[in-house]
Amino acid sequence: LLFRITEETVGPGKTCIAWRPNGNTLALASDNKSVVLYDKKGAIIDVLDVNGNVVDMAWDKEGDVLGIIVDSSALAILWNINTRNAEQLDTATGAKELPLCLAWSAVSPLLAIGNSNGNLFIYNQQMSRKIPVLGKHQRKITGVAMTKQDEILCCSDDNTITVSSADGETIRTMTVSGEPNDLQVGEVKRPGGNVDVILSAVLGKKTLYLATLSEKPTEKLTTDTENENSMNLQFQEKYGTIVAHVWFNDGYMIVGFEKGFVVCISAHPSEMGQEIFSVAEYKTYLAAVAVSPSFGKILTVGDNQIKVREMRELNDIFVIMEVDTEKALEQCRSPIARVQEQGRRDYTWTVTRKKEIALLDILPRHGCVSKRPAGVDAQPKCLDLSQVECSLDGQLVAVASRGGGVSVYLTKMPSMGAAYGNTMAVLSSLNQITYLTEGDKQKGVTINIAIEPSHIAVGPYHIAVATNNRVWVYNVTAGNSQSVAEGEYLSSVIDMQLNDEFICVMMEGKARLHRILNSDSGPAMTFPEQARNSRLVAAALSNHFFVFTTEANYLVFFSLEEWCVVSEYRHTTLIRQVCPDQEGLRVAIFDERAQNWVYSPVDDSMHKLPAVGSAIHYKAALWETFTIDRDTFIVYDNANIYVYLLNRSPIEDESVIYIGSTKLPFAHSPLMLSKGIVHCLTSSGKTSGVLLDSHRTDTVLEGKSPLVVRLCLPIFLEMGRKESLKLKLFDKICNINHPFLSAFTRFRIPHMWSTRVCGNYPTIHLMRVRSLLKQALQLKRSVI
Repeated sequence: LLFRITEETVGPGKTCIAWRPNGNTLALASDNKSVVLYDKKGAIIDVLDVNGNVVDMAWDKEGDVLGIIVDSSALAILWNINTRNAEQLDTATGAKELPLCLAWSAVSPLLAIGNSNGNLFIYNQQMSRKIPVLGKHQRKITGVAMTKQDEILCCSDDNTITVSSADGETIRTMTVSGEPNDLQVGEVKRPGGNVDVILSAVLGKKTLYLATLSEKPTEKLTTDTENENSMNLQFQEKYGTIVAHVWFNDGYMIVGFEKGFVVCISAHPSEMGQEIFSVAEYKTYLAAVAVSPSFGKILTVGDNQIKVREMRELNDIFVIMEVDTEKALEQCRSPIARVQEQGRRDYTWTVTRKKEIALLDILPRHGCVSKRPAGVDAQPKCLDLSQVECSLDGQLVAVASRGGGVSVYLTKMPSMGAAYGNTMAVLSSLNQITYLTEGDKQKGVTINIAIEPSHIAVGPYHIAVATNNRVWVYNVTAGNSQSVAEGEYLSSVIDMQLNDEFICVMMEGKARLHRILNSDSGPAMTFPEQARNSRLVAAALSNHFFVFTTEANYLVFFSLEEWCVVSEYRHTTLIRQVCPDQEGLRVAIFDERAQNWVYSPVDDSMHKLPAVGSAIHYKAALWETFTIDRDTFIVYDNANIYVYLLNRSPIEDESVIYIGSTKLPFAHSPLMLSKGIVHCLTSSGKTSGVLLDSHRTDTVLEGKSPLVVRLCLPIFLEMGRKESLKLKLFDKICNINHPFLSAFTRFRIPHMWSTRVCGNYPTIHLMRVRSLLKQALQLKRSVI
């Protein structure tokens, strides 16, 4: 739940809601004769008083103008959201006419309004052109819709549906078998690329009417009664009456029924009218249906719940959310109810805030016969839902109740996270960031922020958030939500990084480096320097260095202590990404030729990574933050994590050793590597740890067979495990026959104590190995 607009705020009675296209502004109209605009945080943007109860309202295609009609006036109101001007448009063509419905074109600034006398009013907003059309229907027009060809569809309680041009000329009139309502337009692609435009309407709340509009009559005006391009779909009696229907996925419809059933219907020629899917979604009632094409979800409300299903796989339920209102909660707060069942214990339960009604149905599902606790209605009327609307991106869902309240829910979180050392920060709500140490969720610190960020960064003591060209910094240790520093930059921020003292803000082609606090008085610098005459490609901030690359193929190390460039390296091609370790003395680099290296500014050494997987799909690298395994790092793509060891032993031929790979779960983005666990950010905005397969080492050697011990040895040697553990392993190996010592000779003991014992001998005779192992055991006390 993101926020709730209570009945006390909007007043009792029916509410009407509409999301602004291409935005997150919610328009809400209620019986208090006003229209209120809310932002995504629930704050009021503006209020427009209207002289009557709102009958219908809709946004134009750009989301700039909100069209409103009321029950007490023939004047339609066009409210410009940008200028806040409200234009009044007289739609009356005669006495005692009132507008009943309206619709905007999806491709032009055309508005169509149907009124109580069967007349149609057309208005071109761009040209300020009014076209009143008299006698479109014999009785009142109850619904209006528009096609992408700017054809205007009207339905009336005279049991007819008309199709008109943008100038109001009638193209076709269809006589139907019942009173039409819920007028919709869908499209079905045919082989060859042609598209059929199909009209759909509910007749008498029982029948779904479909008619193809693509083939227009050319010689004469037609009145269709038994049109070969139309059909009536009847449904099973158990479904009840039709509440609503909506088109989705190129030729399919979701139909919602009063008794809680949801049915998917196909409009493709080969399966026209067939039920593709059906389910009893709710036990008591269904209130409304909506779809979000960009989100790929179908939303329904009923039984005080929102259910979201996958559009491409209707059997999959994405989420179920409980819906409640303040008035319902007051009604449902009753004393503890006890249910006594023969042969069973007493069931005691409290009606809680989120499960007030759902809990009442638990016992029957577990085989218990129970009575509803006194004081709780079977279905409180104030909880009856009436409407569901989804924002264009599917992120926000608004649910209106018959009691007047509106609840707004967040269906998906922007997935946003950052890491530095052993600390992480993730966006846990639209205006909230959670700070974690080594992924420990129990010790997380929550920081409330003033904006919804587009980028976040984290350091040892601070977090930074950015939107557009502004940045706010918060102190994690302060325990409050007041920013300690703010900054405004010359262009939009595309990335940020922090350490304990400095912040680096990346913009298009350049970066700004300065202190987090006292940025005005402290040193500051823009990179690349003007003398380089080049643009920034990639950058990273470590404890001691600011590392960046330029379009001239340079890799530059800028010392934060000396405040000058201390090392430069020119690569053979463009370096597209740099990933330094925490000290900045080793950097994994990825160039545009899909070759990957580890570079050290200490000795200008360059070591190429062994080719594993598809290097062109590598996304980044992470270094181990745990001191003992600090030579370990990972490289990852969308599907796998590849583990490498930077070998510093002089007796090893290879400088970078490939250890192994681990599957990366779907929609997981690695942020930090600590103690062999890759801490990831999931698509839902939460954190999840993935233990590397190379680190799944059993440290208990007692009772292990020689074969198992042999399998443990290569991993222990390569990963550089604790010396005490290695010596335990060698103690076991001393009594193992020759084949089991092959692992020992193959890896040549590339570690501290092995250098002392073995020297630089590349191969070791079997008897010599036994002797060396005994010497290693004698050194055990001095090593540990």
